[in-house]
Amino acid sequence: MRRRGIKADVIPSLDMKDYRVSQWNVLVFRNWMGPEKVLEHLVSLLRAGGQTIVHDADDDPYGHFAASKFDPLCMARLAHVNTVSTPALKKKILNAVVLPNCLDFSLWAYRPKDHPLTVGLVGGASHLDDWRQVEEPLRRIQERYDNVRIVVGGYFPGYLRDLDVKFIPWKKYEEYPDTIREIDILLCPLNDDSFNLFKSGVKALEGMSQGCVPVCSDHPVYRRVVNQRHNGLLVKGNWDEAISLLVEDGRLRKKLSDNGRKWVRKNRDIDIWVRKYIQTYSGAR
Repeated sequence: MRRRGIKADVIPSLDMKDYRVSQWNVLVFRNWMGPEKVLEHLVSLLRAGGQTIVHDADDDPYGHFAASKFDPLCMARLAHVNTVSTPALKKKILNAVVLPNCLDFSLWAYRPKDHPLTVGLVGGASHLDDWRQVEEPLRRIQERYDNVRIVVGGYFPGYLRDLDVKFIPWKKYEEYPDTIREIDILLCPLNDDSFNLFKSGVKALEGMSQGCVPVCSDHPVYRRVVNQRHNGLLVKGNWDEAISLLVEDGRLRKKLSDNGRKWVRKNRDIDIWVRKYIQTYSGAR
């Protein structure tokens, strides 16, 4: 939006009192919740100033850490419009528009890699149980192939600590693409549970942008962005076979890598989708 000449800023919602909010026409709250009386008062003040209120959700609101304490859909009901990243979330949140996760390619520009063949995982603590799917396959891959290294970024579960792993701690978002660039085969295991049903396939998008081959659970989340053996692999349980196939078949790996970069540039470039964002915000009232 800034590149299109629109004033766009990111501010901590709890610090809004320190800002002159009249400088913005639209205020977007991401997964924000708190005491209902506080939210209602805040929204009434903003509406009095003519601001459009947008609530954005990228995960199941009922899965938020504060959902047991506050009504997770209070802001969703108060907003002029809700924006969500998946069709599944649209079914759960009324008055919602689907704006899928996209990438800013001024930040996610592809750069050729020069490192040993690498299998990797990247994510937060919410993947503690998901990643157990690949715990044993990673051990076997490391035993079988001397030329393959393993990278884990962001969160490092204890059950992987006895592996020979390069761990990359969390970085600022502007530096996060550097972590993804460390990986050639990006594992995206996801359990089939109620929380994961509402997630998006953004991890696969990030990987494809950097030439990684995403190897993902055969799950609705990833079926929306990964076409089997075209821009990645979908796994129904045999992770060893999928990983070994890509380790041993360099031609297939290159084909999926090339196709993935083309797909994500064509389908999830924020420069293309930003028009839909602006249209949604403009029409919210």
